Amino acid sequence: SYNTYIPSFDVPWSYLLCATSPRLDPFKLTAEEVDRRIKTRISKPLKFYDGITHEGLFRIPKHLRAALDMETGIVNLKKPVYFYK
Repeated sequence: SYNTYIPSFDVPWSYLLCATSPRLDPFKLTAEEVDRRIKTRISKPLKFYDGITHEGLFRIPKHLRAALDMETGIVNLKKPVYFYK
């Protein structure tokens, strides 16, 4: 799980990433590894994303971690989640 502030919505949004293999777990990537991968794969400087930002995205608040630990529902096309402010 990770989150970031989306200015156009004026609220933070959270996302979940899923992988079929533990070696693909983005939470386990260090800042140094992310920076290395960016350097070898992307030729232009990025405005937002780097290794430190990557680590920060996955440091979600305690109340959200607790809610995720209790969550059992699965969002899919038949059961979408709607957010109304």
